[in-house]
Amino acid sequence: MSAGVRIFLAVAAGLMGLVMFLHGTTAEEDKAWFSYAFGAFCMLIAAAAVLRGRAARFCGSLVGTCVFVAALLYLGHELATGPVTSGSRSQPSIVNAVLFLLVFGIPGLLYAIKARFGFSKSEPPNIQLQDFTRPE
Repeated sequence: MSAGVRIFLAVAAGLMGLVMFLHGTTAEEDKAWFSYAFGAFCMLIAAAAVLRGRAARFCGSLVGTCVFVAALLYLGHELATGPVTSGSRSQPSIVNAVLFLLVFGIPGLLYAIKARFGFSKSEPPNIQLQDFTRPE
């Protein structure tokens, strides 16, 4: 990702996180936790965009895991209470929950597994210099 895109993403996600934290201070006490949780999620996205190396992979893995867990919770809720189809992608249904899991949840989990939460050692590429001189 280019530096400009990373900076834009970090600023946008950071501002959204701040807005959600501020909203949490004015929300009803029993519902404020969601504003704080979403604010922390936005801050993780901003951190993943700004940081490099293991720290970025750790934050990115947390974001991917959160998206996967949200997709599982959405699917579980729809399996328990929702209709099979809703006729619209904007209305909750089992089909929409499965699509969300396939499009966002599974890739988030795969990233978290691949990045290993930043705990794997990142080795520099093995570059070997070859001798291109001709034998005499």
